[in-house]
Parts: sequence; C-alpha cells; structure tokens
Amino acid sequence: MKLPREVIKEIALGGLLHDVGKARVADAILNKPAKLSDDEFEHIKSHVAQGVALLRQTPGVGETAMQVTSEHHERFDGTGYPGKLAGAGFRSTDRWLPSSMSTMPFPRTGSITRECRRLRR
Repeated sequence: MKLPREVIKEIALGGLLHDVGKARVADAILNKPAKLSDDEFEHIKSHVAQGVALLRQTPGVGETAMQVTSEHHERFDGTGYPGKLAGAGFRSTDRWLPSSMSTMPFPRTGSITRECRRLRR
C-alpha cells in the first residue's frame, strides 16, 4: 500500500490503544463471568466513546489513531457499533486494515506489526 511511515505509526498506535476506554468501564461488568444484561452491554459499548475522549486529552495522539479507536467495533455489513457504519461509510483507515482484523480475538501476537509491515510495501 506504500503508506507514509507517520500514518503507519498512527494506525499502530490506534491498534494498541483501541480499548483504552475500558479503563472507564466498571470492573464488575468487565470481569463478569456470566452473560451481560442489555444495560451492561450498552455500558461496555461506551468504551469506544470513552476511549476517544481519553485520547483527545492525550498529547501526541493524532486523528488517525483516534479514528482506529472510534471504529474498531464497526463491521463492513453495518452490524457493528457505535455508528453502525456499512460499506462506504467506513473512513479510509478501515480500508487499510484487513477485514479479518475486525473479527480476530486480541491480543494476537505480532498481528499489528505484521499489518504495519504490509502497509509499508
């Protein structure tokens, strides 16, 4: 894809920080062993907006990293959250990352590094 190194760094940073908003979700919900109630699941989903809010307050975190964080639960078919984006509704960052990364369990050792290398080619 031959993306500039700075863009790749921002994508990687977003990948590393994508769940930072979970720091603002109650531990009792994050660690609940049973199925979440609808209200609890809505609370979990708030971690996306919470993460973006935290990153906006963090010097050195660019718009691309925040975009990765804000869209990491979106799905190409529109079934994701928070924006239920579909197809062309995705911003360009989502086209840089393979769709398999949107469904793979994390952490997957080396996956972000491997994708950053692919983006440099």
